[in-house]
Order: sequence, then structure tokens, then C-alpha cells
Amino acid sequence: MAKKKVSHQSQSQSQDFKQSQTETPIMPMEDPSVQINNLKNLNAVLLKETTQRRQQIESLESALRRSAVASDAFHLESAVVSVFVESQVKEMSLRFDALVGERECEVAALKRELNDLRARLQHETSVLVRERDALVYEVQRLEQTVNSREEASRRGREAKVGG
Repeated sequence: MAKKKVSHQSQSQSQDFKQSQTETPIMPMEDPSVQINNLKNLNAVLLKETTQRRQQIESLESALRRSAVASDAFHLESAVVSVFVESQVKEMSLRFDALVGERECEVAALKRELNDLRARLQHETSVLVRERDALVYEVQRLEQTVNSREEASRRGREAKVGG
């Protein structure tokens, strides 16, 4: 693209040169001092155009340098932001893992406590079942004793009445 601009500029310069030649035609018959003045004028025009072109080139180079610096700054800023975001994500991940670890420890402790309570409940239930069974047995034994005594008492009454 720069080559096209250069060729376009050189075409423009050649057109300017041709125009200056047509404006101030150099005739072989003219006086040498007129020819010298024409050449001086042409030289002045060329010098002016050269100065303008150099200023344009310097301006473009300056803009290019500023653009390169801005681009480098942007890339540097992007890299810094990327590193910052990455470190934040890693830190959040570590915190999350730590929280998950804490929760897992709490869950394990609660499971142990639940198992202990379950074991105590089963033990107490079995103790109560044994006590109940013992009481049921005792009630049955007492009922049998009462029934036997009632039976004996009734037989004794019958023996007294029959006798």
C-alpha cells in the first residue's frame, strides 16, 4: 500500500513538474538569464514540494510511532489484565476448594455423630426391649402365681363346701 502511495506521489510530482514546465516554457532562444530565473523558480517549487513531502513523511512516521506505542501499551495492558484475572480465578478456585474441604469435614463429622447416635439408640432400644421382655415375663409369672393361688383358694373353698 505504501508503494502505491509513493507511486501516486511521484506521479503527482511529475504532473506538477510538467505543469511548471508548461507554465514557464523554456525556449532555446531565450536569454540565458531568463532561463536561469526559470530554473530558479522551478527549483524553488521543487524545494517547496520536497519540504512538504518531508514534513508529511515525518508526520506519518510520528503517527506510526505513536500508534506502535499505543498498540504496545494496549498489548501490555491486556497481558496485565489477563494475568490479574487468571490470578483472581486461581485464588477463587483455592478458596472454593478450601470451603468444599471444610464442608466435607463437617459432613464427615456429622455422619460420625449420626452413626454414634444411631448406635446409642439401637443399644438403648435393645436395653428397653430386654427390660420390657423381663417385665412381660414377670407379669406373666405373677399372673400365673395369682391364678395358681386363686385356683388353690377356690379348691380350698370347694373342699370346705363339699366337705
